[in-house]
Amino acid sequence: VADYKTLLKELKDYSKILAKKRIIVAISKSEIIDANRKAEIKKDFRKIKITPLFFSAVTKENLSELLNKIFELIN
Repeated sequence: VADYKTLLKELKDYSKILAKKRIIVAISKSEIIDANRKAEIKKDFRKIKITPLFFSAVTKENLSELLNKIFELIN
């Protein structure tokens, strides 16, 4: 979450307009993150009212869901 907040601050510093856009928090390489760590990450993000999406290009986990979320944002 700390890295997310840093990135968000940098984005706001760069462009307040971009910072107001909807965001997808997508965490890649989920195949190497164990279930306990995923639960910790989800819990940390829930504290700031964000649901992260874990995905893996290797195992194809949640790729369709990620593409659907991207499609929703651009339409």
